[in-house]
Amino acid sequence: MSLHSLLGRSASITVAVTLALLAWVPPAQARITRIVIDNTATVTGTGQTIAYESIAGRAFGELDPHDRHNSIITDILSATDSDGKVRYVTSFFVVKPVDMSQASGFMWHDVPNRGGRITIAVAERNLGDIGLSSGWQGDNAGATTVPEYASVISLPAGTVLATNEWVKVPVARNRDGSSISGNILGRIVNRSGPDSQPLNVMNNPIPYLPASLDTSQATLVTHTRETVNGVVTVGSTISSSDWAFARCDATHPFPGTPQDLDPTHLPGSLPVHICLKNGFDSALLYQVIYRVKDPYVLGVGFAAFRDVNSFFKNATQDDFGTLNPVAGKIQWSVIRGVSQSGNFTRAYIHLGFNEDERKDRRRGDDDDRRGRDGDRRGRDDDRWGRDDDRRDRDGDRRGRDDDDDAGRRVHDGAWPIIAGRRVSLDSRWAQPDGVLELYQMGSEGPQWWVKFPDRVRNLPARGILDRCKDSDTCPKIFEHFGGSEVFALKMTTEWVGTSADVDIPLPDNVRRYYVGSTTHGGGQGGFNANIPNTPANCPGNNWGRGIFRANPVPEAQLVNVLRLAMRNWLMHGTPPPPSRWPTLAGGTLVDPTQQAMGFPSGIPGISSSIFDPTNFVFPVFDYDWGPFFDDVDATGVPTRFPPKIEHVIKMKVPKVDADGNELGGVPTVLRDAPLGTYLGWNITSAGFHQGQVCNYVGGMIPFARTKAERDATGDPRLSLVERYKDHAGYVLAVTNSAKNAVAQGYLLEEDADALIAAAGTSNVLNP
Repeated sequence: MSLHSLLGRSASITVAVTLALLAWVPPAQARITRIVIDNTATVTGTGQTIAYESIAGRAFGELDPHDRHNSIITDILSATDSDGKVRYVTSFFVVKPVDMSQASGFMWHDVPNRGGRITIAVAERNLGDIGLSSGWQGDNAGATTVPEYASVISLPAGTVLATNEWVKVPVARNRDGSSISGNILGRIVNRSGPDSQPLNVMNNPIPYLPASLDTSQATLVTHTRETVNGVVTVGSTISSSDWAFARCDATHPFPGTPQDLDPTHLPGSLPVHICLKNGFDSALLYQVIYRVKDPYVLGVGFAAFRDVNSFFKNATQDDFGTLNPVAGKIQWSVIRGVSQSGNFTRAYIHLGFNEDERKDRRRGDDDDRRGRDGDRRGRDDDRWGRDDDRRDRDGDRRGRDDDDDAGRRVHDGAWPIIAGRRVSLDSRWAQPDGVLELYQMGSEGPQWWVKFPDRVRNLPARGILDRCKDSDTCPKIFEHFGGSEVFALKMTTEWVGTSADVDIPLPDNVRRYYVGSTTHGGGQGGFNANIPNTPANCPGNNWGRGIFRANPVPEAQLVNVLRLAMRNWLMHGTPPPPSRWPTLAGGTLVDPTQQAMGFPSGIPGISSSIFDPTNFVFPVFDYDWGPFFDDVDATGVPTRFPPKIEHVIKMKVPKVDADGNELGGVPTVLRDAPLGTYLGWNITSAGFHQGQVCNYVGGMIPFARTKAERDATGDPRLSLVERYKDHAGYVLAVTNSAKNAVAQGYLLEEDADALIAAAGTSNVLNP
């Protein structure tokens, strides 16, 4: 029987090394020791009223792996330098007023999405706010590739500077310096032909090299079908002699050119490719499990993000005398992330990284010392951990002796946007680019804020805020999202837990806003009765296209409200607008069936089959990743590939009105004065996933113009003329919807005026 079975799923599993000796150490602190400024440039924009500049540079940091603030990082003790410290280099990008007397004291610390550098918006620059973008994703893959000059202090003239955000993290090694190895899983879908195919996660390469080119040590199988709710039909196992880790094409046929195993060449420019003797069939999904080596210690990215904020918020200069360019000018800072980076924000808080460090901290924090495997580095990772090393990680059992020296709050506010889970980062072989497709991490442990039981997965009662509540370092939090996060990104577990039978209450420091009937991130807005029938692209790993056009319902106007509301909440204590989202108690959150949703029959293009559980709503899967993985914190070492699905978690979705538009969210003008049915989902038009929900993209089905037109198709929805009569009637509907949203606090007056004006010049029922 495995250790996992002996302990049971109710244990919050940690594999750690018990330190035998408590001892004082010299002052040590996770901190930035040096900053290097590589470039300064002018920042301009339409409507900008304050002169701004940007400062691009690199920050060099060091961590004490024994400090409780860092010891939760998987493999951190396997990544120390000779002096026992762990070091990293991260990029940063500061956007600030040229004249710092115009600075507001407010800083937006934006989390890059897959390496994308962020410049704060003109609206924020006109308020005198400071922007900070810095690296966290250390997998060195594609968009997060680390530049060759990362650790060079003085760059040669003419050096071409990277424009992405990155962090250079160490690689974990065994005690004797040898490579750590393990298994991972990769998937190829909707690709055909004789050419080799790369192993991707989302749109970036999988960031781990094969440990060997010997395919007999790997397994490649085909799947003929996968349902949304996790039922897999396996095809065949491809013989190891019929495929290779190689690049091949018409010029270089099978077995092709062998994969380059030089880690300096991968995965930025030479991702892992598979060459198939008989070529790829687009009707099949290909799944490979292969041995890899040299895991990045990716959890260091959390600490790097924490330390960069702390430096710019609190420090005067670095250890070498370089001045902090915004020293003494920041009173409030907010961590803000969108989608993947919003999931980072939630994980950052959950794992305790919003608590800064102080000097003169005592080593040996009793049971909170989560040093992963440093004293066991000479052992194979498949033997990582024993029964007597598995300790409950409950934040309430920290038992530390330095509570009177608690750390500072790092970020005063947090704003995860269109993000309802936690990013997969702090585990061995993590793939942070994953988007919750089958066998991808991200829904492990509590997705809700307050301590709440997890009865279906039989895990201890936990909440994302447990650690920051324990240290009194919780930020004030906004979260907002829309329909696509419900139907494909598994968000409603955050609202109702795994049992899906009660609304989980929100704590006083959290506000939640749901923008109903929107695609991921919101649409382009506008009032257009003649949107071209161009199918939306399905995001993800080569998913395909949908059958419906793009959903235009925007979230931008709510963002404008929340930007000011967050500032006023932190700077002046002004309460933000009340939370609003679909709930069980309110009758607006229901089972994902056509009947329970009240979704009308007969809307063109929507058959009843889409609502079948094999096609509709991606559920949370309760995966068993093996005995050395912590199911609550999503840390440690996964060893079971593919993971076993223990449970398929019950999901809920918003109820809809007679048009199929969602109920229970904040008032939104285009949804409340609709031109069609706005879906948080789409239907995949072709390929392996045909007929299923089209990953996390929404769609739109316009209303007919007249009753005669809708009668011709059997459309049950009222036509534009039946609803609004004429153009003036539509403008009146927009005006009333805008006034309602303003009155409730979810729309700014200036945005309402702009929307009404746009409706007035639109083509809606305009001859």
